[in-house]
Amino acid sequence: MTTQRTQSESKSPVQLLIDWLNQRLERTIFLGLKFTLPKKFVSPLGFLGFLTFACFAILGISGALLMLYYSPYVFFNTVTGGVQSPYDSVQLINNVYPFGSVLRNIHYHASNAMVLLATAHMFYQYFSGRYKLRYEVLWVTGIIIGILTIVEAYTGYDLLLNVRGMLAINIGRALARSTPFMGPMAFRLMAGTGLADLILRFYSVHVFIFPMIMILIMMVHFPRYLVLDIPVVSMVAGVIMVVGGLFPVELGAKFIPTAEAGITMPEWYLTGMYAIIRTGIDKFLAGAVIPLIFVIVFLVVPFLDTSRKLTIRDRPFYTAMGLAGLGQLALTTVWGFRANNIFLGLSSIPQLEINPFIFFGSVVFVGAAAYAGTYVYFKSTAPPPGARPTHGRKQFPLYKLTSNEWRAIVISLLGFQVLFDIYSAQAFFSGFKNVVLLQIGVGLVAFGILVHLYRIGAE
Repeated sequence: MTTQRTQSESKSPVQLLIDWLNQRLERTIFLGLKFTLPKKFVSPLGFLGFLTFACFAILGISGALLMLYYSPYVFFNTVTGGVQSPYDSVQLINNVYPFGSVLRNIHYHASNAMVLLATAHMFYQYFSGRYKLRYEVLWVTGIIIGILTIVEAYTGYDLLLNVRGMLAINIGRALARSTPFMGPMAFRLMAGTGLADLILRFYSVHVFIFPMIMILIMMVHFPRYLVLDIPVVSMVAGVIMVVGGLFPVELGAKFIPTAEAGITMPEWYLTGMYAIIRTGIDKFLAGAVIPLIFVIVFLVVPFLDTSRKLTIRDRPFYTAMGLAGLGQLALTTVWGFRANNIFLGLSSIPQLEINPFIFFGSVVFVGAAAYAGTYVYFKSTAPPPGARPTHGRKQFPLYKLTSNEWRAIVISLLGFQVLFDIYSAQAFFSGFKNVVLLQIGVGLVAFGILVHLYRIGAE
């Protein structure tokens, strides 16, 4: 008893608080997850899912702050004599409210980063065969979260109610109306009596309903052991802010029903579907059936690929299927930005129509090329008969920094940071407010690099 009291008295107040929390939270879901803080560099490919969740957290924080100023209402303003729409409130956020532009850029680019990281996470898990390790439930819930992520992003940029957002709304309306049975009824439920009801309901779906559903599914999707590599998370957050500072999101043109829309592109993660719709085939087939086939194929993979083989060479059929899927996604996404001829830029409305035979022929060709190329490559690089297979990872020599090299790198990075801070302050006071976002991002990236270099030097 005396020994325990002595150990307790020797602990710092912070450690005592941590011990107290551990004792009270040990039976909760939070401590049911085991967080690993790597003491040396670990490839981020293994925890792309947690990086996706980090973007989700950034979106939650930035979105909650934007809610303080955003207005989803469409009404007639008796003072100005015009229609007041959500576009006007976003314009105020962007140009008037303090740090509104910073928050909006963080939210927009974190949304793109989440979609990109979720896609990378899915394909990495697919090619590494992780769904074979009794992770079928995690794989299925991950596919569902991925779909919800794209729909959540879709409802988000519709809330701006600019020409681009209205294009997405019109595409959604056309797809819903062409869907048999429940489609028209579902759209009437969302649209209500008009555009004002539609935006208000999209707003509730975007800020509450879908995030809550995603959080509930994440409670099932998360594995027991999670890697929390703070330097990598810091660098991801920093890159989001750097991109926001270099490429600030635009307001776009305000939607006016009587104005000519011209050529408008949806977000990059929807341009593939947009390209399919532009072929002129049935809208339900283009916007629902074809994407659903793609989703179902990957959804059922764990229940078809049941062998114990994990390496891509031992799974040539499913490896080729993954490469075909990647190639087809890339082709359709790029074509959504291009003219009817993929090698030409989109500059006029007549170029929007894409020849369906050429388009779908190209999609089939990419799939066939992926299978042919995979089997030819594996056959040409196969080990000779009787040779023992080598599945071990290559060991790369680790370079250990000397104390002088470590000091020189740290001093250089800190010196760069000081100079960059001075430049950013001058730019901010000169009116270039996005440089603040760039400066914060560079600071986070520099922090991640410094911690990583410290780990290398400490090994």
